[in-house]
Amino acid sequence: MTTNVLILAAGNGKRLIDSKPKPLYQLLGLPLLTRTLLSFEEAKFTDAYIVLGYEADTIKESIEKNHRFKIKRHWLKNESWHKENGISVLSAEDVLDGPFVLAMCDHIFDPDIISTLQQGSYNPQGIKLLVDYDLQGIFDENDATKVKVSHGRILKIHKNLLDYNAVDTGFFLANPSLFQAIKQAGIGHKWSLSDGVQKLADKGLVEAVDIKRRMWHDVDTQKEARNAEKKIMASLGKPDDGPVARVLNRPLSKALSRFLVKTGIGPNLVTLFNLVLGLAAAFTASFGGYFPFLTAAVLFQLNSIIDGTDGELARLKFQVSRSGQWFDTIADNIVYIALLLGIALGIKKASLPMFFFHLGIGGVLFGIAAALSLYVYLLRTKKSGSLLEVKYGYEHWNSRLSRMIYYLGKRDIWAAGLLLLALTGWIHLATFYFFFYIFGLFLISLKFHFPVPKKSSLKRDEKSLSPSIDPVP
Repeated sequence: MTTNVLILAAGNGKRLIDSKPKPLYQLLGLPLLTRTLLSFEEAKFTDAYIVLGYEADTIKESIEKNHRFKIKRHWLKNESWHKENGISVLSAEDVLDGPFVLAMCDHIFDPDIISTLQQGSYNPQGIKLLVDYDLQGIFDENDATKVKVSHGRILKIHKNLLDYNAVDTGFFLANPSLFQAIKQAGIGHKWSLSDGVQKLADKGLVEAVDIKRRMWHDVDTQKEARNAEKKIMASLGKPDDGPVARVLNRPLSKALSRFLVKTGIGPNLVTLFNLVLGLAAAFTASFGGYFPFLTAAVLFQLNSIIDGTDGELARLKFQVSRSGQWFDTIADNIVYIALLLGIALGIKKASLPMFFFHLGIGGVLFGIAAALSLYVYLLRTKKSGSLLEVKYGYEHWNSRLSRMIYYLGKRDIWAAGLLLLALTGWIHLATFYFFFYIFGLFLISLKFHFPVPKKSSLKRDEKSLSPSIDPVP
């Protein structure tokens, strides 16, 4: 598996923008070239060979000045940048003597697709190309480079191809054979990358790899840029979002994230703000009475909405980190426990039945114990800092029961439920649910420290995926 990527960024991109070089065009707060570099950094690449041409010095200075990268940058220059793009590929001939991934700086993509490209066997004399068979999902099919694929091999590749069944995504797993093929095509005065690929395809040396509907987008025009932003924002949703999150929370958090991504505000600052908002809800609840409880529930509903923004912002800005995950996890649990304590104190102050006060205090104690138990587990296993990564094992139970527990544990469900109870004046009933749910979560957490042997009929299928639940409501 190679960790070298060759990125073509030599053109002027006048169709997209006139005021600056195309690689510096801002897409959701990041220049296109910066976004490409960070995507390959996320895909665990170590070295990027970047071919510049138009305004090369301006691009290099801006990229190096405005962002810190882990991936090493090797800057190459194509003086004939105004000619066909195969010449830009040849600019790396003297520095790449082994396999490499070839990409375009104006193609945004899900970093996971690169691992798909590198899976399976590899012919050192040939190359692989990621192709998209979903023709209806292509934003501008007329402008795309078309390919004809048969039995996993590319037969033809050209922008004006009439008989085709897929399009070229611009991501190749290549080697020096591509340099030779482009030079062979150049003998006939055809210097495009597609011409070189066709030379290899004529020998049956170009394998087509299905992108399988994963996110990618070519950005050549303003319309394509807007559509690319929509694709990126759509990718931020989680498959395990609860029903309230899908309908209300996630659309609102995405709108906030889209605004914040163009500012200097980072995900940790959003987490800190949300912590303060949650503590304000807990403090308000401690006064007791209908309006304090209702205000607290509204504040907590806002907290639930904003809770998605820090993670979305971290992904948009490529600032996902284990420390950030831990900060978010601990802040969330502080809010959960503080809110339950605030409700319990409010119940006592409002002279409601002390039974519910005691349930609330019990939930606080078991909440602290459950959180600490799960923290120890994460630290011991060196998992990410998110408790959403913990698999609780209840997928082995009756399916209806497990789905019910799954939804009852979703933050959006019980945040909305708390607001409904506050509106009806019955918020004290929430302590009943909180206590028994948290108590059950605490008991489940103990299995990570004191595992119980399982019956053979309940052996876990290692390939199965279990939904995650929020740790401490």
